[in-house]
Parts: sequence; C-alpha cells; structure tokens
Amino acid sequence: MAATFFRRMLITDPERIAARRRKGLAGLVLDMVRPYRKWLLIILLALLLETVMSLAAPWPLKIIIDNVIGQEPLPHGLQWMAGILVSGAVSLAAVAAIAYVFIAAAGALAGYLNSYFTESVAQFVANDLRQRMYHHLQRLSLAYYDSHQVAKIISTLTTDVNTIQDFASQTLIRIFIDALTIAGMVGIMFYLHWDFALVAVGVTPFLLLFVARFKREVKMATREVRKDQSQMAAVLQQGLESIRAVEAFGRQDLEEQKLKQASMETVRAALKARKLKALLVPVVSITVAVCVALVLWRGATLVLEGVMTVGSLTVFLAYLAKFFSPVQDIAKLSNNVAQASVALERIQLVLDADITIREKPDAIQPRELSGHIVFDNVGFTYTGEAEVLHSLNMEIRA
Repeated sequence: MAATFFRRMLITDPERIAARRRKGLAGLVLDMVRPYRKWLLIILLALLLETVMSLAAPWPLKIIIDNVIGQEPLPHGLQWMAGILVSGAVSLAAVAAIAYVFIAAAGALAGYLNSYFTESVAQFVANDLRQRMYHHLQRLSLAYYDSHQVAKIISTLTTDVNTIQDFASQTLIRIFIDALTIAGMVGIMFYLHWDFALVAVGVTPFLLLFVARFKREVKMATREVRKDQSQMAAVLQQGLESIRAVEAFGRQDLEEQKLKQASMETVRAALKARKLKALLVPVVSITVAVCVALVLWRGATLVLEGVMTVGSLTVFLAYLAKFFSPVQDIAKLSNNVAQASVALERIQLVLDADITIREKPDAIQPRELSGHIVFDNVGFTYTGEAEVLHSLNMEIRA
C-alpha cells in the first residue's frame, strides 16, 4: 500500500505542484491519509465503541447504589434486566458487576484497536512524507540549496515529520474521542437533569473560545521556537563541518559564541511559549471546579429533598467529570495542535519549493546517441542574475 502511494507521488510536473498549492495544508493531510482509509474506518468504529463504553461505565454503579442498596425499582430503560435475574438484590448486584467487567473489556479492546491502527497509520504517513519530501528535494535546482541551509532542511525532514507522526498517533485520536464524548455526555446529562446540564453546557462555549484564543498565541510562539531550533541546528552543522578551518585559525571562541547566541534565542522563545501554555490549563481547571461545586451543592439539596436519588447524583457527577475532562484535554492538547500546524507549514514550504530548471513540453527524447554534441547560442546562470555562459556556440564531434 505504501509503495503504491509512493509511486503515485513521484509525479512532480507543474500541474501537480500548482494543484498542491491550491489545496494547501488540508489537501496535504488528505493526500497523506487517503491510502489508509480502510484502517481509518476501523479506527472510527473502534472510537465509537470506546465512546459508548465510556458513556455506559457509570450505570452499574448507579444500579448498585439505587437498586441494590436503595431497593428502588429498576429504571424503565433497564427493566429487561429483571427477566434474566434469579432473585433478589444479590443477583442484581452480580449482573451489575458482570456488566461492569464487560463494559471495561469492550472499552479496552476498542482502545487497543485504536492504539494499534492509529500508530500504524502514523508510521506509514511519516514514512510516505519523508520519501515524498526527499524525492522533491532531490529534484530541486542547486539554486535552492544556495539560499536554504541544509541543517534547516534536515530539521524539517526529521523533527517536523516526527511531530506530525506523534500528532497523528496520539493527539488526533484523543481529540476525536473527546469530541464524541462531549456530544454523548450532553445528551445523557440533559436526559438525567436538564438544569444541571445547562451549567456544563452554558460554560463550555466560553471555555472553548478561551482555548481557541490561546491556541493562536501558542501557535505563533511555537513557530518562533521551531525557527530558532532550526537556526541552532544550522550553527552546529556549520561549525562542525568547518572544524578543520576553525582549529587552524583558532576561532573556537567565535563558534561557541554563535552557538550561545542561537541557543539563548531558542530558550527565550521556548519560555515565552511555555508561559502561554502554563496559563491556559489553570484557568480551565478553576472554571471546571466552580461548575462541579455548583452541581454538588444543588445535587445535595435535591437528594435531601427526595427529588433525586444518590445513584443519579453519582452518575451525573461521573458524567460531569467525563464531560469536562475532554475540555481540559483540548486545552492541554492545544500545544500539540500548534506544533503540528507549524510542522505542516514548514513541510509545505519544502514541498512548494519550485523546480527552477524544467524540461520543455516538446523536448526531444534521445534514443541512440552518436556522441556528436552541438551548443547553439546557449546561455546559463546559477541565480537568474549574472550569466555564467552567454551565447555559447560550440560543436564537439564524436
């Protein structure tokens, strides 16, 4: 599968390059994952199963608290359990315990499938991306390498591709699970107690807007960090490649000063980015704690008034924790999203680098070469400015 994909990507004509520019980053991502759509379908089904099991997990505890210990009748949706019971509360507790194990096992199986196939897709996508970039770099003109440092290109080929791989194998799957969990939790919480659900739903848009606002700032800071890291790699490569000249002229102190300056710029950019990331999570955590505290206070009041059972409050609190956990995850993962976005931008810049010297559409394909060479009014330039050869005419016989 990967080999077929790579052969398809070997076409680097002007139309393909222009189309890639138009599609942009989203198109690049789709091109990367399209060969693995069967695996993506398995991942999606496993995601749905894992989310359903996560939503079902608190219900055995509710049955134990309300229907086994509290001796209350089963909810209408669980009346079917009465038909498989032998007798009594102990039998109901056994069914609830078995259900809990089944839910955990099904969730674990779905999690395994998610983890395995997501990592498989991430590994192959990273492999395809490295080959695609290296193939393109091999066909760029020498003028490109006159204006781009090799160390920065290597940094993009390694660090940025690894960032995409980590994002695809860990962060992306987490975001999908969080989104599905939020949607499921909202429906169930409204079913259990709509006024409690309004507390969570009402504050969520503000939290997400706050996270989105910080994501832009973090992305800008992350872009600066990657730029400085690439510059530092370039300083290291230049210093080590020219070590004979450095030692011959005694310029070790100068090279160390260059590295010190580049390294300190990286440190300052990283600390700026960390300052933004460190502020985000506490704000979200405090907001979530206030919402949970309101639900605890109101829930305790309703239990004392006999309007709500202890089991229902326990389930609702479990859902509330699960509901806000994805929101907190999204806040924590905003850094990973920013890093992946910056990595994609840097990879796209390499893939968008144009091939300066192109073959004419009507170029003659050589067959049997006689060894008779003719230069007819030939000109050549490296940079497009000063001509190295101008109106060269020459005939070289076999």
